[in-house]
Amino acid sequence: MLAALAGAGQHPRVSLVLLAYVAANVLAMIPITPGGLGFVEAGLTGTLALAGVPAAAAAVSTLAYRLVSFWLPLAAGAPAWVAYRVRYR
Repeated sequence: MLAALAGAGQHPRVSLVLLAYVAANVLAMIPITPGGLGFVEAGLTGTLALAGVPAAAAAVSTLAYRLVSFWLPLAAGAPAWVAYRVRYR
């Protein structure tokens, strides 16, 4: 998250980013959507905005962070599943 914020040109206090991260993980526990999809983005963007990060930078940083932490592992899972099925047939 700090790297995504730095990429957007923002350098908030680490403690505030940690607080936003914890709040987003609590929101991810809401079992309405898989992986907290939607709740995490909204909560993380909102708490980063409350921490003093401009809203546009918070949204871009949140989407970059979720791309790396949620979507890339999902994309790697499909080839891993195929490799497993081929190997252990």
